[in-house]
Parts: sequence; C-alpha cells; structure tokens
Amino acid sequence: MKVITADIFLNHWFAFSNQLTANAAWLNHWRSSTAWSNYILGTKRSSSDSSPIGEYFRKHFNNLRYRTEDGLYDLTMALGENYKSIPTLDKNYQLTAFDSNEKDYYPSVYDVLFEHENEIYYSWHEVAKLAYVRGLLKVLVTYNSDNLDDQQIKNENEMMVETFTTIIEQSNANFADNNQTEYLLLIGRQANDKLIWTHKIFDDSGKPREKNGC
Repeated sequence: MKVITADIFLNHWFAFSNQLTANAAWLNHWRSSTAWSNYILGTKRSSSDSSPIGEYFRKHFNNLRYRTEDGLYDLTMALGENYKSIPTLDKNYQLTAFDSNEKDYYPSVYDVLFEHENEIYYSWHEVAKLAYVRGLLKVLVTYNSDNLDDQQIKNENEMMVETFTTIIEQSNANFADNNQTEYLLLIGRQANDKLIWTHKIFDDSGKPREKNGC
C-alpha cells in the first residue's frame, strides 16, 4: 500500500521548505546552485544519514530509509525491507539462500524517487530518469529562471507540465508504468526574499491532475 502519496509528500515538502527558509541566511545558499542543492540534499556523496531532506522525512515516517546519490538518482526513499531469500551456493555448492545485511540499502521497491535540478531547461533529463525506473512516487524539484515577468513564469511552468506528459507518454509506449505510480513536479522561485512554490501532480499515464498547481 502506498504510504507517501503525492499529496502527503507535498505537505511535508512545504513544511521542510518553511524550515529551510525560516531565517534570512537561506538566501546565502540560494545564490549558488551548488550551495542550494547541498542545503537540500547534503553534500554530493552517497549518504544514508546526513541529508537534510532525508533526515526530515525519516523523522516523520517510521522505518523510512534513504540514500543520496543512489545510482542515477539524487535521492531515493524506501519504507519496505531489503530483498530477501537471495539464492546462493553453500560451501558444498548446494543451493541455499540468504537475506541481505540490514545495513545494506537494496529495497524491493522505492517509495520515493527524487530529482533536484536548478536549471529548468535541463530538467527534462531528470524527468527522463524518473520515467526509466519503477517507483511509487517520482518527484522533480526545479526552479523558474531569474528576472521573468508573470507571463514568462506561466510559460515556463506550462513547458514543464508538457515535458512531464510528453516524456511519460513516450516511455509508456515502450513499457507501461505501474498504475499506482504518481509523479510530482515542484517549481520554485524567489520573490521579495521569499521562496514560492507551484506544483502539478500526474498519474502514471502522464495525465496532469486537474485543478492543482501550475
């Protein structure tokens, strides 16, 4: 059963974002793409215990594990256990089985796949990566370009909605996604020293949910 739905993730994301921007020091991180990514994800190395967003979600969901820099993905989260009963051979070369070490991170399903891309015009790469792999919730966080008027912001947001639908549909034409899967697009921008978010939720077919977000 899916525990972290798009709506649940969204509520926690807003709370996490408010925590990050609780004092004006967040603007020092915002001015550098690398510093801002690190402020959200932690330093660019694989970790299961030092990511700000990972630790935030772990505090709110029992048994949640995560890993940053997990293969193709900036961050993955899992509530379930590792693979079990993995076949091997004993010292007599007879078939037996083992369970992976609890400290290892090989969940049988990803509850959340998370990608963070500061440059909105490169973020289609991250959408493609999300479409490649099975997971219950697939999330992209990206940002509007600087110094845009309202219409330009609207156009960028609409571009990203179309990007999700286009890539998911093309991926499904080759191999259909699981019907439990949801996608979540989050687009941020800084205005008057505040971080403003808009969003869109998509089903497994790439169809956007009506009456939500951008």
